[in-house]
Amino acid sequence: MKAEQKFTRRQAAELGTVLSRIPPEVKFYPQRSVTVALPLRDFNKRGWFAPVPPVWRGLDAPLRRRVFALIPAYNEQTSIADTVRCLRAQDVRPDRIITIPNNCTDSTEIQSGRSGAEVCVIPRVDTLKAGALNQVLALIMPDMAPTDLVLVMDADTVITPNFIAKAVAAFDEDTRLGGVSGAYEAKPGGGWPGFCQRNEYARWGFDVRQQSGKAICLSGAASVYTVAALRKVVAARASGKLHGPPAVYDTSNFTEDFELTQAIKHTGSTVRNLMGVSIATEPKPTWSALHTQRRRWNRGITETLLSYGWTRFTWAMWLRWILYTVNLAAVLMSLFLLSYRITSGEGFHLDAWMAVWIGATAVLMLHKSITVSGSRGIWPALAALILIIEMPYDLFLHITFIRSLWDVAAGTSKKWRDAV
Repeated sequence: MKAEQKFTRRQAAELGTVLSRIPPEVKFYPQRSVTVALPLRDFNKRGWFAPVPPVWRGLDAPLRRRVFALIPAYNEQTSIADTVRCLRAQDVRPDRIITIPNNCTDSTEIQSGRSGAEVCVIPRVDTLKAGALNQVLALIMPDMAPTDLVLVMDADTVITPNFIAKAVAAFDEDTRLGGVSGAYEAKPGGGWPGFCQRNEYARWGFDVRQQSGKAICLSGAASVYTVAALRKVVAARASGKLHGPPAVYDTSNFTEDFELTQAIKHTGSTVRNLMGVSIATEPKPTWSALHTQRRRWNRGITETLLSYGWTRFTWAMWLRWILYTVNLAAVLMSLFLLSYRITSGEGFHLDAWMAVWIGATAVLMLHKSITVSGSRGIWPALAALILIIEMPYDLFLHITFIRSLWDVAAGTSKKWRDAV
């Protein structure tokens, strides 16, 4: 029978330090062999609800990276159990899996607990995902080693079993690496919008493979960071070198993942996408939900680029932003020329402008088809080749992009309830 392990004075002092930082509303459940009696005044009241963090290590404990998985969730009762299960099935399992339900009106908290995760229910946070993560990170990071890892993933997302193992290997190989992510895809469902999103995500994955893992943005769907890189970001924000409060995430930015990627790069760490892994997330099932998502993404990216300016870390994204804007102007011009030909009675006789338009359209059709054929199969590739199937989707995204530019230029108020 294994002998009972007792705390050393040093471990007891570390535990006391942790408990002294816990705000009054924080409530803990005892975990494993550790028993800490804290009053649970009202179980139904919203507050912190998590096991005591095992921050102490025995003197004979092997030195290794610990992995803490954080899953912020908003009304994800139907998907969060699958997310937790995929983490428990990892080749390298996380040391802790912590779900963070925030402002939920369904049974997300209950489903999280039933799936085997620790549940941390925080007081209402109006800044949603970024604000919720900041609160939990502020509590656990002081007692983590610089080499420990934080996995942040959405509650509607699943990752392949080798994801964490690949991440740990990448960090062991490159000491300057501050964060990793991977190519992601959309799960089945969602009707026509879902089909178009699956093709769109497949093209992003094609770009990742073509660039051998070079990353412009670490996806908010699932990314792993070193504690050392996150601490450098917090220090840079506290000193005024980076925008935002002295925390990991800038809660004023709609695209917290892209902004954090830039913050990590600008504080001396590198980022990359893992090869040979996959991230599957839920597509937006309606045009309204898709419009809200892309309007938020576009505005957040634009504001982040304006905040950081043109640097050696942002120039690639600036070029993409400029090319997309030029492409938008070209699409609008093409539609204008087509409508003019139809209404003026000139018809579609071949001339220089028409030849250029036909050539550009042919190249676009081939690009759309080739970039999805490898991962999506022959039928989605053939559907992409018929440009008319995805053209309404592309026009929809263009309109959303224009709306986001107006939001930035006019300084419209940010409604965080629309950022879900």
